[in-house]
Amino acid sequence: MPPASGDCTFEEDTCGWSNPGANQRVDNLQFLRVRAAEFAFPTTDHSTGSRQGDVEPNLGSLSAFMLREGSSGALILTPVWTLHNFQGLTWFFAQTPLRAEGDFQVVIEAVWGASNSSGMLAIDDISVFDGNCRTVPEAAVVRAGDCTFTRGSCGWTNLTSDRDFTWTLSSAVRRPLNMHDHTYGAPDRSPLCFTFWFAGFGADPNTSLSIYLRPSQLRSFPEQLLTDLSSDIRVWSHILGDPVGWLFGQVQLLASTRFQVVFEGVSFNGGFTLDDFKVYAGTCSSE
Repeated sequence: MPPASGDCTFEEDTCGWSNPGANQRVDNLQFLRVRAAEFAFPTTDHSTGSRQGDVEPNLGSLSAFMLREGSSGALILTPVWTLHNFQGLTWFFAQTPLRAEGDFQVVIEAVWGASNSSGMLAIDDISVFDGNCRTVPEAAVVRAGDCTFTRGSCGWTNLTSDRDFTWTLSSAVRRPLNMHDHTYGAPDRSPLCFTFWFAGFGADPNTSLSIYLRPSQLRSFPEQLLTDLSSDIRVWSHILGDPVGWLFGQVQLLASTRFQVVFEGVSFNGGFTLDDFKVYAGTCSSE
């Protein structure tokens, strides 16, 4: 979490940037200010280009959040920038706009990958300035609908309360087929491409997964009852063959008004797991 200005080269100290307390459960690692020469990568500090500079240790994903207090007094953590997996052995420039009313803090979160044992990530030369900017790199843009399901369901909800037909969050001790988590195991309205990973299990040959586009008539938008399905448009479907583990899926979403994405799993002896939702601007073919 940053000092008042946020600017820091980390040459002399951390300028007031600090690790959140354990009770805040923001990430599972502690950033430390260390010498670049003490680690295999990066071998030089970004500010000065020397091996005597200071870097931060790192991992499998890097994210930035805005932390603010909601009207009820509860803390709200909003993702504004996130990037997963190996990006290359060099320094990369990153930036993100911060848009919020009132006071807020910035949280930088690092998360271990599947190996939980190796990897390196460094942060240097933080700067905060007035004005507008775009997110860099584009792959780090966070859009409504993105979700890795590592910290809740990101606003995705069940449309039924029937426990036999609800999507549930898996955990390390409760997951179908003992599958590893996929994330770390490896504007008016232009077309959007929605990508995700899924895996099916079960013996029923009619086990299927479908995606529907549902126009939303609600301003607040999250909850809509199952009383009227006539407006739902099926845009993607998959019938389970032999289970083969994680599969990649994507579908183009076209709509001139606000909409919801609805997943429907159908099975009498089996089911599906879902992970790593991503929404980005542009066209794509269905897979």
